[in-house]
Amino acid sequence: MNVGATRTLAHSWLLLIHQLPAKPAYLRVKVWRRLQDLGAIAVKNAVHALPMNEETQEDFEWLLREIQEGGGEAFLCEARDLGVAGFFAAVAAGFCLYAAILVHAVSGVKTPNAALATTS
Repeated sequence: MNVGATRTLAHSWLLLIHQLPAKPAYLRVKVWRRLQDLGAIAVKNAVHALPMNEETQEDFEWLLREIQEGGGEAFLCEARDLGVAGFFAAVAAGFCLYAAILVHAVSGVKTPNAALATTS
């Protein structure tokens, strides 16, 4: 990371999406406290957002590694600012598509294309 002034990317958000194991409980507390310290906005229970810049990307990448090392799953993605309503609608649509893909992958049952088309 460049130590100089952080450059905010215009109208972009960085999302951390994670799933933590039930045990050990200290990992859940550690992640929650870290998210609070970073000032992350809870979009959903396991989705947190920060304005996209070099510093927040590095912070989320560190937290992502900690989650993965603790046995959890996490990934980062970038969301463009579509206004508040558009932002939440885009996140919800992405989750619907992601859920449909997961159901397909886990169950092995073919997901009808029409179900995927309704999420876009």
